[in-house]
Amino acid sequence: RVMSFEDESYVHWGEIKRRTVALNATPLDVAPDLREKLFGRYPGALFTSATLSTGDSFDYMRKRLGCPEETVAISYPSPFEYRKQLCIYLPSDIPEPASPAYPDALEREMRRLLDLAQGRTLALFTSYAMLEKMYERLNGKIPYRIFRQGEAPRNQLLESFRDDVSSVLFATGSFWQGVDVMGESLSCVIIDKLPFEFPGDPVTEARIEYIRKHGGQPFADYQLPTAIIQLKQGVGRLIRDSRDWGVAAVLDRRLLTKSYGRNFLRSLPPGEILRRYEDVVSWWRNSEKP
Repeated sequence: RVMSFEDESYVHWGEIKRRTVALNATPLDVAPDLREKLFGRYPGALFTSATLSTGDSFDYMRKRLGCPEETVAISYPSPFEYRKQLCIYLPSDIPEPASPAYPDALEREMRRLLDLAQGRTLALFTSYAMLEKMYERLNGKIPYRIFRQGEAPRNQLLESFRDDVSSVLFATGSFWQGVDVMGESLSCVIIDKLPFEFPGDPVTEARIEYIRKHGGQPFADYQLPTAIIQLKQGVGRLIRDSRDWGVAAVLDRRLLTKSYGRNFLRSLPPGEILRRYEDVVSWWRNSEKP
C-alpha cells in the first residue's frame, strides 16, 4: 500500500528524522473502509466521547465515519457545574496571531495568568515554534518551574507536573487530549490560538484537495470542525472532576471578530466568559471553589 501510488484515495508522504526515514500512506477518507469492515459486518456499534459534536450537530462525525443514515446521536448534559467551576477568558484587546505584535502580547497575557494561578498551568500551543519562543522568554524569568514537552517522556512530564504543584507545563500536539491532571496542580489552561491544522501538512493539504475535488467546501466541511473539536479537547483538560476549578484562556481574538468564532463559542463548555483580565481576577478571588 505504501509503495503503490495507484490508489488516489490515499496520500503518500515521507518523514525524515535524525536516524530514520518513515514512508506513510494515509487514507483521505476513512468512511468507505468503516462502512465495509465495521458497519457492514456487525449489527451495531457505539461511539462515545465528549467531543463528537460541533456545536449541537453530529453531522461532521457522521460523515467522517461513514455512519449509516439510521444512526442515533444523543448528547447528554455534563455532570460538572461549569458556571461555577470554569471561567473562559477571551481577551478582546489582543492582536491577531498573524500580527507582529502578537508574541509580545501573548507573553504579557501568559505572565499575568501564571502569576494569578501561581503556576499550576498547562499551556497548550499550536506549534513547537511558538512553544519554544515563549519558553525562551519565560524560563528562569518567572518564579515557577517550566516543564517543556520533549525534555522527558510524556508520562514522566505529567507526573513531574502533578507532583510540583506550582509548576507550569508547555506542550503541544498529543497533550491537547488524553491528559488528566485533577486537583490543585492544574488551575489554568492557556491556549495560544485556534488549533487549525497547518495547511502545508501533507495529509491536511491532500484532504483539502480531495474535498474540493469532490465538490465540498474544505473550510466548512473539514478545517473548521476539526479545529472546533481540538479546541474542545484542549479546554477540556481543565475540568476533569467535580472539584476542579479554574480559568481557561484562549488568547486568539478571532473567536470574537470572525464569523466562524460563533461556531467555536457554541461548542465550548458553558462557563462564564470574560473579556477583561481585571474581571478574571475578580472572578478568581470571589468565586467559591468546589
